[in-house]
Amino acid sequence: MIKVYATLEQEKELTAALKRMVEITRTEWRKAITDASEAFLQAASKETPPDKGRAGIMAKRYNRPIIKLKDPRYPNSRKRTRYKVPYKTNKKQGSKYVSTKKEAKEAAKIKHRGIGRAGWFLSLLNIGKPLTAAHQRILAKSPKITQENINRVAKELSYDKTVFEIINSVEQIANYAERSRYWGLIKAKNKINGATKEYKRRIKQEWQK
Repeated sequence: MIKVYATLEQEKELTAALKRMVEITRTEWRKAITDASEAFLQAASKETPPDKGRAGIMAKRYNRPIIKLKDPRYPNSRKRTRYKVPYKTNKKQGSKYVSTKKEAKEAAKIKHRGIGRAGWFLSLLNIGKPLTAAHQRILAKSPKITQENINRVAKELSYDKTVFEIINSVEQIANYAERSRYWGLIKAKNKINGATKEYKRRIKQEWQK
């Protein structure tokens, strides 16, 4: 029979070591979830049109084409129209006819361009992460986006639990949201795997103290 004895001092050291490991576990896990959420949001935003795969949106995407009419016409109006601005959304498409170049330029502006991406990346602020320069440029060119209620992060932070429920409520991205979510989860998984390896290293290091 083998008997194992532990002195009071050894028991204190063991208890202290276990407490340190519990604290490390909690801290590392919360950091891992936050970093994984950041990776998810960055990737999901990047894979949301327009210009999927690019950090930002090209300048030409912010305006619809302006067509100068050869023969002025009067569709649905008594005013003499010289410009046509075609438009297409998820719900409808058509053309707007205007009389002046100034009116045409105003009609050509896509004021909510990038709203699908913003529905992801604005949640970075909710988890304590900064927006990138590309995100800030999107908001600067489409300031009306910030007036919309398009994102939400439900947090559950407690002693033994860290959960971020990320919600993008932009209806226009329904057709391609699954692809954005897919790439976001891949990046998040990679972050979690890396954090797990680091956690094991920290625990081993702490146990050897």
